[in-house]
Amino acid sequence: MPWLRDVEHEHNKINTLYGLDVHIRSGFFVNMPGQLVDILHDAIANAPSKGNCIIDFDHLAGRIADVASDATAYVNRAARTNLQIIATWEQGDERADEFKKWADDLFTRVEPFMSGNYVNYIDSDLPNWQQRYYGANYDRLLAVKESVDPQHAFSFPQSIGA
Repeated sequence: MPWLRDVEHEHNKINTLYGLDVHIRSGFFVNMPGQLVDILHDAIANAPSKGNCIIDFDHLAGRIADVASDATAYVNRAARTNLQIIATWEQGDERADEFKKWADDLFTRVEPFMSGNYVNYIDSDLPNWQQRYYGANYDRLLAVKESVDPQHAFSFPQSIGA
């Protein structure tokens, strides 16, 4: 039971960033076509708040791409960038829903360009998460999970086998 208590305690920290409440959407991109760049530029130019609405890039490729996509659970080896769409606000801020809507709307606009999503940036609103996080590796990972954890002791809403 202490492990479960500790995990729950850590999970509650996920919704904060430097003491601010946060809502993050993200996804991988193999390339950044001009249309996508225009969408991102428009989103920042028209954000409800420059300080609360953030676009962050995690640059990938390099050694990440040297490993075969089926060698580990991490399948999105061809991605060159992970884009994070971040909305932050102080607790009680009346504009919180506006900031979250900005992030969700931008995610909807850029999602057609995505090649997948990073499993360590869990998104409870992500449809088809099994494919988006694990791709062709999901069935193999499910078999491993069922063999080592048949009681599903290690589970959460988007865990393998959930």
